[in-house]
Amino acid sequence: MKNPMRVLAVVVILIFVGIALYWVGLSQGRSQLEAERKTFNSQLEQMNSKLVSAEYNSRLNQARFLLCRTVLDLDQRNFGLANTRLNEASAALGNINAAMIGVDQGRFDALRKEIAATEINVALNLEEQRGRVFSFSEQLEALLPRTPPPSVALPPVPRPASAPAQTPAPAAQQGQTAAPAQPVSPVPGQTAAPAPPAK
Repeated sequence: MKNPMRVLAVVVILIFVGIALYWVGLSQGRSQLEAERKTFNSQLEQMNSKLVSAEYNSRLNQARFLLCRTVLDLDQRNFGLANTRLNEASAALGNINAAMIGVDQGRFDALRKEIAATEINVALNLEEQRGRVFSFSEQLEALLPRTPPPSVALPPVPRPASAPAQTPAPAAQQGQTAAPAQPVSPVPGQTAAPAPPAK
């Protein structure tokens, strides 16, 4: 019969080994879960940043369009509609984090406040007001970051094919029969010499 103390020691050792393995597996699982959670949060933040940036760019394009429409309305003497367009452009520029889309925040806020403080007045000089609104549009265009156009790789220019070198005609080999000579026409007044007999 085996020693019961030895069996008990083996059982205790196995229990401790099982607990240690369970703890190691649990720790690895927690580490992996934490890494996946951080990756997911990072991707979520990037997606949210892209969505907000897209919304800001959309509002900037809307403001640019409304400023252009304001100028057209002034040309057509639609002063009330021009005033409405200008107020809508100012509202479109509100609450935009300009630094998030690569625009200087200070200059952007100054321009937005200047647009908000402008009001179309029928009694004032039309050309001066039109030029002021057009200046707003130019200033907004100047604030936007410039994206360089993508470079296009041009295909290589094919080189012209060189003419093949001409090989000189080989000399007549020994034993090769030469082509027969063409008969010479006799000169008028002279008798042609008889041909020699063939050998």
